[in-house]
Amino acid sequence: MKEKLVNLHELLKKYHIYFYLIMVGLIALDLTTKYVMEAILLDAPNHRIEVIDGFFTLSLVYNPGAFSGMLGDSIFGRIILMLLSLICGVVMLWYFIKSFSRMGKLELFGITLAIPGTLGNLWDRTLQVFGLQEGVIDFLEFDLGFMVWNTFNIADSLLVIGIIAFAVGYLIRDSKEEKKKEQERLKFYEGKKNEEEELKDE
Repeated sequence: MKEKLVNLHELLKKYHIYFYLIMVGLIALDLTTKYVMEAILLDAPNHRIEVIDGFFTLSLVYNPGAFSGMLGDSIFGRIILMLLSLICGVVMLWYFIKSFSRMGKLELFGITLAIPGTLGNLWDRTLQVFGLQEGVIDFLEFDLGFMVWNTFNIADSLLVIGIIAFAVGYLIRDSKEEKKKEQERLKFYEGKKNEEEELKDE
C-alpha cells in the first residue's frame, strides 16, 4: 500500500498534478466567493456592507470592462477583453508546461496564482459577452484615506500577486543565470590564456 502511494505521489509530481489541483481550487474559490457575495449583497442596503468602519466594505459592483471599467462601454470592447483573457490564460499555461523544470519556487508560486486569476475573470467576461451576466463581479473595497481603491475580487488579487511574484522570481533566476554564464566565460578565457602561456613556454 505504501509503495502504491509513493508511486502515485511520484506520478502526480511528474505531471504537475498538484499545481493543477491548486489552480482549480483557486478558480473554485474565486467563483464561489463571487456568487456568495452577490447573493448576500443584492439584499443589502445599497448593495453594501461595511465590515471595518471607514476602511473595508463589501460592495457589489458589476465591472463591464477592465481596470476602472476600461473597454467596457461596447460589445466590441468586451469581446476584446474576453479574448485577451483567453490568450493570456493559454500563454501562461503553455509557459507553465514548457518551463516548469526551469522555474524557481517564486516563479512557480506566481504563475500558479496568475493562471487561476486570469481564468476566474475570463469566466465572468464570457458570461457577460453572451448576455448572461452584467460584468465581472467585484466586491472588495478599501478606503485608504487619501483614496478609495477600485473594487476588486479574489481573481484580481491572485493575478496581481502572481504577476509580481513571477516577475521578481524571473529576474532573480535571470540574474543567477547571467552570473553563471559570466563565470563560465571567465573560466573559458582563463583556460585559453593558460594554454597560450604553456605554448610560449615550450
